[in-house]
Amino acid sequence: MNIFWQELRFYRKSLLIWVLALSTTLIVFLSSYQSISSQIDVFREVVSHYPKALLLVINFRFEIFYTIYGYFGYILTFIWLAGAIQAMNYGVSILSKEVTDKTADFLLSKPVSRSRILTEKFAAGLSLIVITNICFTVTALLGAKYFSHSNFGIKTFIMLSATLFFVQVFFLVLGFLFGTILPKIKTVLSVALPTVFIFFIVASFGGILDKPDFYYLTPFKYFDPVYIYQNSGYDPKYLFALGGFVVTSLVLSYIVYIRKDIKL
Repeated sequence: MNIFWQELRFYRKSLLIWVLALSTTLIVFLSSYQSISSQIDVFREVVSHYPKALLLVINFRFEIFYTIYGYFGYILTFIWLAGAIQAMNYGVSILSKEVTDKTADFLLSKPVSRSRILTEKFAAGLSLIVITNICFTVTALLGAKYFSHSNFGIKTFIMLSATLFFVQVFFLVLGFLFGTILPKIKTVLSVALPTVFIFFIVASFGGILDKPDFYYLTPFKYFDPVYIYQNSGYDPKYLFALGGFVVTSLVLSYIVYIRKDIKL
């Protein structure tokens, strides 16, 4: 497990920065909840003048917006976007940095199989995501408790918070696949940022054009706060879509990495 622990040490500063950034963003948004909820009629009038397309893009659902669940679901749109960049960054860099830093020859010369290298690296990336989500969920619960001043179902709130994990897993395995397929990546952000925003744009167009079939193409539409609030669960068809994508991406990553010629 030396590779696993080495990767965790390598990304510990990045992890701390991302956790602080996501938690701070969440607290800033939650701190406005009480003032907005106390003037809901005024806010409704203001929002009614916003373009419908804009409201669809930011996942604004007024039917539950006045509740802490709905407001949190609105915040999650922005959190998903940031979290996706974090996960994509880890997925791409955790493999590509060996080539960029010219350490691939050293790593592959060790008496460790390529499949084990891949497994430990993915386990490290997944662990970083898990730690991020634990910190985020704790912050969300404490923040909601402090700023909402009302009772709320912890189970439903945790389910909403956990959607960040699922979105990040999608982009982690996608980045992992990119890291195995692309021969040499000079800068991780040049791959991570465009990819994440393409998926976000697809989600936006799917909502604007009212094309639910588009939703299968992007994790930004897999988790509807209204559906989670009303059903206390996730939409099964999107969970299957996510699971299929994760399994397929991981299998392809292993096949490509085990067979590929590593260019140093």
